Amino acid sequence: MQYLFCLLCFCMSFQQGRAQLFSQSFNSSDNVNDYVNAVSPSGGQFTFAAAAGVNGSIQVSNKKLKMVRTNCTGPHNSCFARNVNFAATAPALLKMTFKLNAVCGITNLPSPPAVLALFNIGSGFTNDYATNSTTTHTRFAIYTDSASSGRFRIMDNHVAASATVQSPYFVEEQEFTLITNNSGTSKTYTGPDGNSYSLANDKWDMWAGTARFFSGVSAAGASNSLQHFKMLFYSNSGTIVMDDLVFTALP
Repeated sequence: MQYLFCLLCFCMSFQQGRAQLFSQSFNSSDNVNDYVNAVSPSGGQFTFAAAAGVNGSIQVSNKKLKMVRTNCTGPHNSCFARNVNFAATAPALLKMTFKLNAVCGITNLPSPPAVLALFNIGSGFTNDYATNSTTTHTRFAIYTDSASSGRFRIMDNHVAASATVQSPYFVEEQEFTLITNNSGTSKTYTGPDGNSYSLANDKWDMWAGTARFFSGVSAAGASNSLQHFKMLFYSNSGTIVMDDLVFTALP
């Protein structure tokens, strides 16, 4: 009996150290506006989700969030963001999980290819199509190969096509995990493969399934807290599909 009590206490303590901050699987509605509340969003709502220009769109299709840009030039951007704080105290160690697929709309890409989209985690974000680069802590970019290949890859927060920190190419939907540390000290977390990993302050790791492809990438802005997020599809043309977006504060 004493053993069971101790085990229960341990499990409760473990769960209390983990707080789910945001979760959305896009199963409840086909209307993207139902996932937006600019003033008092729930734990599964954005504060902004919109598209600019006649050749940009954002919608829920087949229970996934779909962003499309069909013109390489002009303000045909699509974006979703949340600029209401996750919590009263900003997470020190943040885990983000999501599913992603990206397909290019261009047959002949420039060399090197331009970025399609940016995903930013930070604070002080705006409900618009601005990049908010000065208030971003963690940033990664999404690139695609030509339309004929159907491949995409993730780049680090320097958003340069020649960046040395880049993932392998992926084909079709992948499940990703990002862990970012803004605690002021090194932290240990359990990876998707079940092993323990150390992560230095203001660094981040990223995984595809159980394979880690980014390790200890430097934060874009170490002084910015982990309270908001924004996804901006602003360049080239193509389709980006996301699903099962979850943010969790880790102990």
